[in-house]
Amino acid sequence: MASMNFDVNYIELSRLLVKNACQISNLSASDCPKSWLQYENRCYLISHNGRTLQSAFEYCKLLGAHLAIFRSLGEQEFLASKFKEGTLYWIGSLQVTRGRMFYIWLDLTPINYHWNWLPGKPNYYENACSGVSVGKEYFSDDTCPTGRGFICQKLNRNETLLFDEYPGTLTDYIGHKMVKNDNFKSEIFQFFKSYQNQARSGKSC
Repeated sequence: MASMNFDVNYIELSRLLVKNACQISNLSASDCPKSWLQYENRCYLISHNGRTLQSAFEYCKLLGAHLAIFRSLGEQEFLASKFKEGTLYWIGSLQVTRGRMFYIWLDLTPINYHWNWLPGKPNYYENACSGVSVGKEYFSDDTCPTGRGFICQKLNRNETLLFDEYPGTLTDYIGHKMVKNDNFKSEIFQFFKSYQNQARSGKSC
């Protein structure tokens, strides 16, 4: 699959992916389970035990949750106040394509505030699989097999888990799914064709 254009409409792309997504039955985040933290209307479980990114993803999924997605700086600061000093925690970010320092959240929404990276980071975005972890003050990119703490976020009733397993990169996930599903392949081609036609005509997404 050709390298994905970074200017595509990820909201529209996420709607397309939801059609083939893994549905999970879950509880409302308005009533957090015991030992979970609540911030506004969302529930979080912070684990200080080291897991690979794939293992952390699977553990959260078993709990009807996904790796945490931050919606505001206040949310990030609330969770960071619960972290152990010097510990990094996997969060629900996804590299769009290997070799490029471009990450989005696992629900394909944009990361819309400034990230403070650890000195020398990011430096693993050219690996086969890399994700983002967060500490009290900084973000860091790590290779997926690295053992880190992690943060699960309980799914709300209207939320869908887009991926059955951590996909490595969004480009990899779409490419593999296109090979297995001709209907999905046709929809993806149509999506990018429509986007390219809009771009040529000067229309915004």
